[in-house]
Amino acid sequence: MNNDLVGLLASLIPTPRCHFLMTGYTPLTVERQVNMIRKTTVLDVMRRLLQTKNVMVSSYARTKEASQAKYISILNIIQGEVDPTQVHESLQRIRERKLVNFID
Repeated sequence: MNNDLVGLLASLIPTPRCHFLMTGYTPLTVERQVNMIRKTTVLDVMRRLLQTKNVMVSSYARTKEASQAKYISILNIIQGEVDPTQVHESLQRIRERKLVNFID
């Protein structure tokens, strides 16, 4: 599907003027927490990726008005054996719970 960075970006960025990617990473763990491994769901991983404390750049989304921030698109790369229906259902739950705002 997306074999290179250009192909990946083309599907995420609909207009040339909106070209800044914001990176998030989860789980961020310290060495002493490595022994405390727990099973996480796709929804849990996606929800944590969208938390402002896991965003790796300073932006409007990290301010106190984070509820006003809007997303154009989201790409989550989830490793491991994941059923695509879980990803779809998780995204639907995120939209229903209004955890993030997408542009209209």
